[in-house]
Amino acid sequence: MTTISPDRLKTIPLFGSLAPQALAELAEILEVRPASRGTVLFESGNKRKECFVVLSGTVHIYRIFNDEVQTLALLDATNFAVETALVDPTLEHHHNAEVTKDAELLVIDGKKFRSFAEKHPESANILLGNIIKNLTERLHHADNKLVTLYVTGKIPSTYSDLENLIDLLLKTILATIRAKKALFATYRPLENRVVIEQAVG
Repeated sequence: MTTISPDRLKTIPLFGSLAPQALAELAEILEVRPASRGTVLFESGNKRKECFVVLSGTVHIYRIFNDEVQTLALLDATNFAVETALVDPTLEHHHNAEVTKDAELLVIDGKKFRSFAEKHPESANILLGNIIKNLTERLHHADNKLVTLYVTGKIPSTYSDLENLIDLLLKTILATIRAKKALFATYRPLENRVVIEQAVG
């Protein structure tokens, strides 16, 4: 297994705010994995056991909808996927991932990260907080995409993606604050009402 140095780990935005000792211990459980073009990282239905951070190359995240390939994201350097492997390994993938340009990936095993989180809860919370920020940005972009596709009449193809993002956000927040229940609500100013989009726990 190829590992990563703490100095290199610190250059990755997701980990840059961690303390030196935490970086050193986290680096010990991470794996740098080369992946050639065409490598399938996961498929819909697989368990979400590992989180992937792209160090170089490109990863295509997609789903099959109505027998067509629908691109959800093209990940390049410092982008990451499968964050829920760090908080809930029982979930299954709803999408597929394939390397489209020879890549170097930083792989975080979910079980190993949870052991790290028990020893370093503060550092784990910082990392999960960074993930929450990223998920919030994705949620904003997904919402914009949802509005665009609504106009073109294709809303069913992406609605579940928005639901998945909300679910990811809630589960990550729950893991961070060690709570058992949470609600995700949105305010609709034109209707002057609050709508509960999803509940966990």
